[in-house]
Amino acid sequence: MAIATGCMFLSLGLKSLAAIKLFLKTGWGLYRPLRLFVISVSLGAAPLASNAEERTFSATGFDLPLKCALGQNCWVMNYVDHDSSAVVADSACGPRSYDGHKGTDFAVRDLTAMRRGVDVRAIAAGTVRRLRNNANDHGLAFSADQVQGKECGNGIVIRHADGWESQYCHLGRGSIRVNRGDQIARGETIGQIGMSGRTAFPHVHLSLRKDGQLVDPINGQTVGQAVGKGCGLDGKTLFKDTSKIRYHRSRLYAAGFAPSVPTGSAIKTDAASPPVIARDAPAVVFWAAIFGAAKGSRLQLTIFAPDGKPFTTREIAITRNQAWRMVYIGRKRKAGRQWPSGRYRGVAKLQSASATGKTSQTQQISVDIP
Repeated sequence: MAIATGCMFLSLGLKSLAAIKLFLKTGWGLYRPLRLFVISVSLGAAPLASNAEERTFSATGFDLPLKCALGQNCWVMNYVDHDSSAVVADSACGPRSYDGHKGTDFAVRDLTAMRRGVDVRAIAAGTVRRLRNNANDHGLAFSADQVQGKECGNGIVIRHADGWESQYCHLGRGSIRVNRGDQIARGETIGQIGMSGRTAFPHVHLSLRKDGQLVDPINGQTVGQAVGKGCGLDGKTLFKDTSKIRYHRSRLYAAGFAPSVPTGSAIKTDAASPPVIARDAPAVVFWAAIFGAAKGSRLQLTIFAPDGKPFTTREIAITRNQAWRMVYIGRKRKAGRQWPSGRYRGVAKLQSASATGKTSQTQQISVDIP
């Protein structure tokens, strides 16, 4: 018996305080937009470091803010919102942001990865101006009252040369390894990803400012212009490794098998696929998760049986822009029967189009039934 294709999603691009809503079966309820503020710790100005490294970063580009392999175990989850109105315009003038988002979100796969420890690094040399290190971490669900006045959570502001400033938000409580006034080297570990502040997924939020003006590091453009004046990919990325920081309209970042239909919170807690499913498991389910599901994209999911023939398959048309989406297919076990032994293979293929052209992404996962 086939399991009906399912999905869970976060709506994207809504207005004002309703910018992000979680409509998950797990009962997360309403999640209002992340409003980032400069960390409100009153600090005196600290002198800039004078080493040559600090004064050459503008020519060589910024480093990424995480110790990770972008596109393999970390991904850009949300881009800067360039439009000053309630309209959303990400780095490529698309909808992969939300109203008023003032940074670029670099996410890890799940809470399990976060708990193992993911280092946050300085994108360039500079001097620590402000920090907070005592905000509590929370789970996937939280109330606005928990983070009132501390939306950035635990964070750091670093002043660089030539009027540049970087801000890092949502670090783990007690994880920050630097102090106000410290001179920081490019790539130095300054803390670790946490779940502090207004966040519903483990990530570091990076804001970049030049002479006090917000700048998008993906396209090098000043933020706050009307659509078409600040967004778009005509500009040059400010990151050093341009091959890894390309804009992606959608990211198929995880896939796996399960013996029953997983919840969104389960995937966000631990997206690892089990190596084995029991012969008497209630179902064989294959799922895939996407950052920035794009309207007009198509996701094909297929499970292949041990003999190589399709066990079940389905193509899903994505009809709305969504910040996060999980889709699954599968079959239920018939009463009194067991699953045939062997290796089952799941293939997820996402096809989407954007200003950068058509793209195709694939995830393949296997599971054994002994």
